[in-house]
Amino acid sequence: MAKAEGRDTKILRSVPIKGLKNIVEDVDQSLNAFATMEQGVGVLFKSKNIESIKALSKNLQGRQSSEVNLVIAEVVEVQHTGLGNRVCVDTTSMMSAEEGMIIGSTGWGGIFVCSETHYLPHMNLREFRVNAGAVHSYIWSKQGTAMYLSEMEAGSEVLCMNKNGSARVVSVGRAKIERRPLLKIKCRVGLDKVDENIRMAAKKDAMLKRNVTPEGELIASADENYVYVNAFLQNDWHVRVMGGDGKVKHCTLLQPGDSIMAYVDFPGRHTGLRVTEHILEK
Repeated sequence: MAKAEGRDTKILRSVPIKGLKNIVEDVDQSLNAFATMEQGVGVLFKSKNIESIKALSKNLQGRQSSEVNLVIAEVVEVQHTGLGNRVCVDTTSMMSAEEGMIIGSTGWGGIFVCSETHYLPHMNLREFRVNAGAVHSYIWSKQGTAMYLSEMEAGSEVLCMNKNGSARVVSVGRAKIERRPLLKIKCRVGLDKVDENIRMAAKKDAMLKRNVTPEGELIASADENYVYVNAFLQNDWHVRVMGGDGKVKHCTLLQPGDSIMAYVDFPGRHTGLRVTEHILEK
């Protein structure tokens, strides 16, 4: 394979691989071939089992790199919320200084929490880790799904993206849960910065309140021209989020008015999957 790099030669691996029957599943044999030396080789997949073909197609789609539409959010509140259980997501991959994960308390989205690839004065770096947040939080995964941080375990798959929105799927090696002081970071994103479907969902939610609110009164404490997201992070200087300028920011130094990167999603989820029902999250 190394000798073929840069040439027109195409290398194919025949699957199932002779001698591996009932040891490694045919789908896993194919996925391993696609990942060989990061470049991968082509696969000639032979099967009469339609379910195996569907499984391979689904796995390939889920593992392909994708784009996440990151937006600039304005911090509106930073609140010390006392002790809680937070999760460190330790992956089987090394992450770069530009990478992190999306963490949020509601289906509306979350904020970009950085990998532990930045300077720490008293301990070694953990480039495989994102100090993600409180156990109740959503973490975004492949194909638009989201899971609770409390559900993370060895073998789970989550999205890792860089500050430009390029995302890849990484596997969780372990979820490390400990009791720590927490910090709530609440921010808002203007409706003009989000997808049309999300904008319509936000306006529909606001209209229900507007229709019964007397003229001249506010419909709620939150401005109806924004989508609000929040995340509960460990209250510690070494936990960083990605700033709107592409520079990392310490979560403990954030103030209202600061800009950070966030992700806004279509709301309403059940077991991590989008559902078309009205769900109220506060």
